[in-house]
Amino acid sequence: PGTTEADSRYSGGISIGGGAPSENAYYINGFPATNPLTQLGSAELPFGAIADAQVLIGGFGSEYGRSVGGVMNVITKSGTNQWEAGAQYSIMPNTFRNKAVDLYFGNTGKNPNTDGTLRLRRAENNRTEYNYGGYVGGPLIKDKLFLFAAVEKREIRAETVNQTRNASAGNLALTGFAEDKASTLRALAKLDFNITDQHRVDVTLIRDKPEITRDYYSYNYATSDVGTTKNFSANYSNVDNQTAQGADMGILRYSGELTDNLTVTSLFGKSKSTHINLFTGGGTEVKGVAFSPNAAGATPPGVTIPIKNPIGGQQVLSPNSKDSVESFRLDLEYRLGKHTIKVNVTHSVYGALFDGTWVLNVTRP
Repeated sequence: PGTTEADSRYSGGISIGGGAPSENAYYINGFPATNPLTQLGSAELPFGAIADAQVLIGGFGSEYGRSVGGVMNVITKSGTNQWEAGAQYSIMPNTFRNKAVDLYFGNTGKNPNTDGTLRLRRAENNRTEYNYGGYVGGPLIKDKLFLFAAVEKREIRAETVNQTRNASAGNLALTGFAEDKASTLRALAKLDFNITDQHRVDVTLIRDKPEITRDYYSYNYATSDVGTTKNFSANYSNVDNQTAQGADMGILRYSGELTDNLTVTSLFGKSKSTHINLFTGGGTEVKGVAFSPNAAGATPPGVTIPIKNPIGGQQVLSPNSKDSVESFRLDLEYRLGKHTIKVNVTHSVYGALFDGTWVLNVTRP
């Protein structure tokens, strides 16, 4: 209740309680896992790794924040004294999907050259998705040390007409048709150590790594023919410039009952999302420069680019570009008769590094 689907191009695209998609907060085991650059979405977890998930809409306690919309709070699974394992495989074939609808120009009565004519052919698009993964959990030392691990891989194969019918002949010949090969590797490993019955430490490592390779071919609207020669490829590694998702995370958490009435929980965690664009043609990395294919000196010194930015002028990210979060939190809970008092202190540092310049935001809510 209170949620509305947002534009599908947004990562984690939902509006909660009237807030924008970028005004939600995501927590994994108490760690603020929201993407720090876009505030859209978070790293995703592999199959079988979630023990509990909460969606909080307003009125949430001191342990949450950084949201005027909603909070998504996820607790990951832990191993127990009994070994368990599971696996899954699924496929969503293109043949089970409805065909995409071709797009036409509207009949305005003012543009006879385009009114009612085809703008973008989409009926020939196709997309097939594969998912496979597994998990295992159990005791390394009974009653003391427990392991839980999960891994999942998602693969997407898609083909789309990439240019409109009215695009220039050069664009249709170069990038008229696109073939995507996307894969996302998600993994989680968690160790839980019961120091005593009252004190516990757990360590969680998470990886969510998307990769996309897009191959471009020519396309002929008159004959619907796709070129047989690949013109070039664009590769996006880890966090691509469209979804802005994925991260590597490490979370260390301690919880203890100091007295019958006083409970303390402390956490320290880090996450990093790396931005890399590779335009192939020899596997050369392009070092963080903005250039136009027709500009003088468009090629950076010492770098060979067989096709100079064939999809037009744009920013090419440095291999060192990344988003990062470093967070510490302390939670105290005191039970006083029928009442519970909670105190939360957090210290988080958000960073975005592009071309050697750090931008930092320190919050102490």
